[in-house]
Amino acid sequence: MRAVVNLGVDPDRILFANPCKAAASLVFAQRARIFKTTFDNIDELDTIKTHMPSAQLFLRIYANDNSALIGLGEKFGAHLDTTPILLARARDLGLDLVGVSFHVAFCRAIRHARIAFSYAREIGFRPTILDIGGGFQDDSFEGMAALIRETIRSEFPAGVVMIAEPGRFYARAAYTLVCRVIARRRQIGAAGDLDMLYQNDGVYGNFMNVIMEKEVVHPQVIRRMEDVEMKETSERKTGQCRYSIWGPTCDSVDCVARDAIFSSEVCIGDWLKYADMGGMFDILIR
Repeated sequence: MRAVVNLGVDPDRILFANPCKAAASLVFAQRARIFKTTFDNIDELDTIKTHMPSAQLFLRIYANDNSALIGLGEKFGAHLDTTPILLARARDLGLDLVGVSFHVAFCRAIRHARIAFSYAREIGFRPTILDIGGGFQDDSFEGMAALIRETIRSEFPAGVVMIAEPGRFYARAAYTLVCRVIARRRQIGAAGDLDMLYQNDGVYGNFMNVIMEKEVVHPQVIRRMEDVEMKETSERKTGQCRYSIWGPTCDSVDCVARDAIFSSEVCIGDWLKYADMGGMFDILIR
């Protein structure tokens, strides 16, 4: 929040979208005049009343996509049958509700959001904002956007202000990571086992998404500078070469790729280039 405010962003445009916050974070948000925030449980409402009484609340409802590699519904989100209790508690505390939010499982969640809007209006709130979260992908964005737009038109015919959180959609292609091959292990007498490459970064660094979301990486090799300068290629095997790629720790979990295919041999001192690494950095930042 501090970084965004320091960029000159109007605090009214910032949504503190974590339903379970530390008291110190709420105190900072209140002082910075960042009032929009989410909740999904009774305890959070009590904490918000104490430390951020001027909050403009978004009820985060449960939404889970069974096809997603990380099920955020296991951690956050109020089930629809609990929303009347939560909304009544927010009203009794004198807090303001301005909208409903969720993350992924778009069409079903939009329908549930419309029901949550109805519950809120029945007890006197006037929510006007729907936050549909993130989870957008480059290769399916147009089709997904059209489906979401049509569902919103169907469920909210009177209109609603819609916001989204397309962080990784923008960040993914913004970063390319280059790692150094620091060691190599050629298998001797182990039929079928791939030779192993060890690089200077792994799953405890910028490749955390490999274990968290089962990201499959496809690096390109950049030959070590001395080979480029000497135009040295004759000593390398050519043709398809397969390796497993490992990080620098002694932990066997630190595997970046189980089976990576290159068009020639990879040597110690080469560099491995990984495109579209913005999603990995998004995980680290969060």
